[in-house]
Amino acid sequence: MRYSNMIKDGFRSALGSGILVALLFASCKTERFNKTDVPANISGLYKLTKATRNGVNVYDASTADTINSGVDYKSFRLNFNADNTYLLLNTIPFIETTNGKWALDDPAYPQRITFTADSGQPITVNFGSSIQLDKRRVVIGFKAGCGVNAYQYYLEKTAN
Repeated sequence: MRYSNMIKDGFRSALGSGILVALLFASCKTERFNKTDVPANISGLYKLTKATRNGVNVYDASTADTINSGVDYKSFRLNFNADNTYLLLNTIPFIETTNGKWALDDPAYPQRITFTADSGQPITVNFGSSIQLDKRRVVIGFKAGCGVNAYQYYLEKTAN
């Protein structure tokens, strides 16, 4: 009798576990994601909201903190024109020091941006773009200073 009860208990346990697993799978529903390839429109004037060098904050517009007192991060502007040219205003340590052309690696889901100064070679760096609180924001990551310093610039689209 005991052996028979053990088999029944084992069967009930296995059956109960099987039903639980089936319920878990049945409760998950697959949602279809329709990917639409809409070009990321980054055209416009951008101001710097935050800058890091080697993972350390060097500028934060929300607190007006800056480590490099000789660098005017607050006045820096980067204008991405619709014709794929860019204009630098009040330069700071950046990928380029003069105006030129820009291009994204993928018009819908860009991860890299290439800057080509009017008199220079193309330089491709990391790029991210998002819209937060109805404002276009971009992040540009690059190395400067003999490749020793890694910068992350967080920019936000602005009217001025």
